[in-house]
Amino acid sequence: NGTIIGVEVERGGKTLSGTGTFTTAKGVRFLKLDGASNVRDFGGWKTQDGKTIKYGVLFRGGEIDGGKNANHPDFCLTEEGINTLRSFNIKTDFDLRSPNYPVGQFSILGEDVTRKVYDFGYYANITNNINSAKVRNIFTDIANPNAFPAYVHCTHGVDRAGTFSAI
Repeated sequence: NGTIIGVEVERGGKTLSGTGTFTTAKGVRFLKLDGASNVRDFGGWKTQDGKTIKYGVLFRGGEIDGGKNANHPDFCLTEEGINTLRSFNIKTDFDLRSPNYPVGQFSILGEDVTRKVYDFGYYANITNNINSAKVRNIFTDIANPNAFPAYVHCTHGVDRAGTFSAI
C-alpha cells in the first residue's frame, strides 16, 4: 500500500496530475531473479483457517547454483541475482534436487545460509514409502521458525517445488 504524490500522466492528449493512494494486488508475486527461473513468493495465499501467508517469508523457484555446482550454467544466479535474493535475508536454502547433482557444501548465497538437501520425489512418487519419510523431514525442518526467510528449489522450480508448494 502507498501514496502517489505529484504524478503526471498523459492520457488522450491531456496531462493529468494529482495525489492519490493505491493498494497492491494480493496474490502470487513473481520475482525477477537474475539467473533463476520461476521464482515466486508464497505470500498472499489464504490458509485453511482464513489467514494470509506473509510476503517475504518463503520463496520457491528453480535452482540457483547450477553453473557453480551442477553444471547447469543457464540456471545459476548472477552476482545481481545473489544480491537480490540475499536482500530478503534468506536463512535456509531448501534444495529438493537429487544428491546425484554434484552440489556444493554451502549455499551459493553464502556460508551463513543453512543448506538442506532432500532428494524430493515428483508428483506420483511423493506418497511412496521412500518419499514419505523425506516429506516428514522437509516439513519438520520447515516448521522451524528460525529457518525463515527461506528459498525452496529444485532444478526448474516446477515439479518438485510445485509438489512441495501444493502440500
